Amino acid sequence: MLTIIEFARTCIDWLINLYILAIFVHALLSWLPGGYESKLGVFLSKIIEPFEEKLRFFTIGGVDFSPVFALIIMQALKIVIDSLLWRF
Repeated sequence: MLTIIEFARTCIDWLINLYILAIFVHALLSWLPGGYESKLGVFLSKIIEPFEEKLRFFTIGGVDFSPVFALIIMQALKIVIDSLLWRF
């Protein structure tokens, strides 16, 4: 039987994985002409851009590494939350 903590852990894990997928798809849309202007691109930009804006401090040759930093931060957050919830 699922306890409340296990249910919360599963929901949080699922939401973080969904956000990671959104970051990945948002990064892939940058390779498509008009990708950000599509309905999916506009929707993902509203969700992803506020987070990635804070990470846009490191560019080399015009390449934006904020999606990479965002993915690393989300994975680290997932590990921290998972380890905190397993203590209960």
